[in-house]
Amino acid sequence: MLSAGAVFLDVVAAYSMFIGGLIYLVPNTYLANRHFNKQAERSAQGTLAELYASQIWKMALMAISFSLVFMLVKPISVFSLFAMLILLQVGNLIMQFSVKTDS
Repeated sequence: MLSAGAVFLDVVAAYSMFIGGLIYLVPNTYLANRHFNKQAERSAQGTLAELYASQIWKMALMAISFSLVFMLVKPISVFSLFAMLILLQVGNLIMQFSVKTDS
């Protein structure tokens, strides 16, 4: 939504924000899908090993995504790309800590 609103201000910043959002969302979606598929069939140690492996793959996907973006997308607004990535990361962190549990 932010990148759609930014189209009216600067097109380069808008698609840079969109790409930053994709760089954040695609690896995290991969991590979630990999973790939650067939979770009931694994032991606690297997689940932890799968979490570590998924996290490594997530970081690799992010590194590959950044490499491809910086090699293939010209022009790009680096500030907008990283601002969106950081905004989504902070938003995720805030949502994780703001979960209220009923006791």
